[in-house]
Amino acid sequence: MLAISQIEVAVKKFWSRIGDRMPKPEIEEVGASFGESECFDDQTQVLTDNGWRFFYDLDGSEKVAQYDLGTEEISFATPTAYIKKPYNGLMHHYYGKNTDVKVTPNHEIITIHPQSGSIKKSESASGVWGGNYHYPCSGVAINGKKDLTDAEKVLIAIQADGSMFGTCPSGSGRKDFSFSLKKERKINRVKELLDSLEVGYFERVNSRSGMIVISARLDDFSDVLPHQVKDFSWVDVENVSSEWAEAFIKELALWDGSGREGTDSFVYYNTNEGAVDVVQALCAIGGYSSVKGVNRTEAQSLLNLNPDGIARKSAKDCYAVSIVKRNTRVYPLREEIQYDGFVYCVEVPTGAIVTRRNKTVSIQGNCRHHRAYAELLEQLGLNNEFDHVLEIPAIKKRVNYAQRVLSASKADTNQDYMEAILLFSLFIENVSLFSQFLIISQINKETGRLAGMSNVVAATSLEEQLHAKFGAELVNIIREENPEWFTDDLTARVHQMIDESFEAEKAIIEWIFEDGDLGYITTEEVVEYIKNRYNDGLVDAGFDKYFTVDSSLLKRVKWFDVQNTSTSHVDFFAQRSPNYTKFDSSFDEDDLF
Repeated sequence: MLAISQIEVAVKKFWSRIGDRMPKPEIEEVGASFGESECFDDQTQVLTDNGWRFFYDLDGSEKVAQYDLGTEEISFATPTAYIKKPYNGLMHHYYGKNTDVKVTPNHEIITIHPQSGSIKKSESASGVWGGNYHYPCSGVAINGKKDLTDAEKVLIAIQADGSMFGTCPSGSGRKDFSFSLKKERKINRVKELLDSLEVGYFERVNSRSGMIVISARLDDFSDVLPHQVKDFSWVDVENVSSEWAEAFIKELALWDGSGREGTDSFVYYNTNEGAVDVVQALCAIGGYSSVKGVNRTEAQSLLNLNPDGIARKSAKDCYAVSIVKRNTRVYPLREEIQYDGFVYCVEVPTGAIVTRRNKTVSIQGNCRHHRAYAELLEQLGLNNEFDHVLEIPAIKKRVNYAQRVLSASKADTNQDYMEAILLFSLFIENVSLFSQFLIISQINKETGRLAGMSNVVAATSLEEQLHAKFGAELVNIIREENPEWFTDDLTARVHQMIDESFEAEKAIIEWIFEDGDLGYITTEEVVEYIKNRYNDGLVDAGFDKYFTVDSSLLKRVKWFDVQNTSTSHVDFFAQRSPNYTKFDSSFDEDDLF
């Protein structure tokens, strides 16, 4: 199951992107269905190491904020898959004062039981979650800086109430700043911070406004540019802890916050949307719920006077972020909305990501292609094993060749991309999973064990068989259109890759049987079985067989291929009903019919 889960990630990643290279509607739709991706709408953003990004703006260079359901820890990881696909159908929209989530009906949302507090991923369509079930809106960041320095507090103060001379064209390169303040608590706070840093400052009274003007120069942040002070882009969200984020939010409340004193609830106001977005990111990793809105529009702001009583000549929209110290929110009742457009998602190791839609932050599940196997690993307490799966030499060997096959999908030429389809269909889809499928199914057939797992395998193996056949059919169509691509050199390259792939797959089988063969299936039989699958895949794609196969070793496992290529029908006389009924009285034929 470790081996299956590991390779399943690659399957979705390949097919979900095939429409990018072969933009024919029929192929795009098949690729999307093979990708099995359940997704967010195009107005949803995900938190990255570079701030909030729409899914369609991700370029593969960023890390994404992931959430661990067991520990509530938020960390940043490179996605293992990026999903974009056309979708026409119903979307589930959870919308309310503090919530805005829109997903496809089968997307896995995170649900927290209102009484027990148990947390799990559930398909949106599998229950009624609104009104009582909670979802996480923030988590805990363990790694990173823990102490917010006084110099960083000064930067927060400057952003709120200070002026950086370096933000003006005439002041390019300057690091000095000034405050014009009326409130005594703010004046005292600035002096307290500058004194602690031993920074000299100049203080005077503005004769016209009566405000206290404090001017200074902060050299501690010589590498921080003036514009970075104003939009908080100096904050490295990936490398700060929850302690640091919480200290940041509390300092922020002293300057641009309005709320009840002594509480962890306030509203943060700012006209710089970039700064507002950083604050929402810090709330997500600092244990705060945040809701972003517009307090005053630009037109409304122009009607207000400046602090010195002079009419304003320019203004901006003023944003308001409602911030509360809490890490969950309650789902509102959902609406079903018709949607026609692209949907998006990514996949991360923990299976959950930090998202934002319009005004609110929520933590939800990501795509779920290998969910059945991954969830079983979780139930068996083997998640730690999966975390270290690449330490297993056999799996590492398989990953090495699988990655080379996947990297071919980024080929510059159509001919090279055709080879990627051929190799992916032949190796990953047609062979890589089937030794494990066969072993699990044979165990169930002979002993009755792993019955539930065998049912999952029965469904997945049919699906992978379909993927492989589709890939072979594409290759055959391309062969008709471009016969000159199919040369002896291509055949030689395919054979070379088969040799490498076979050695890796054989190593997987030997690792599974490292404690010896079973009485009803052996290493030799499974090895011969995958040789036969290589041959069948080659023939499907228009090539000659490569391996010589001992057919006598296939007799005991022949049934599995028959199962994968045949139509199943229910035996109504042999199948046992799983339903149970209690009777409180006798009955006759009139009751029954």
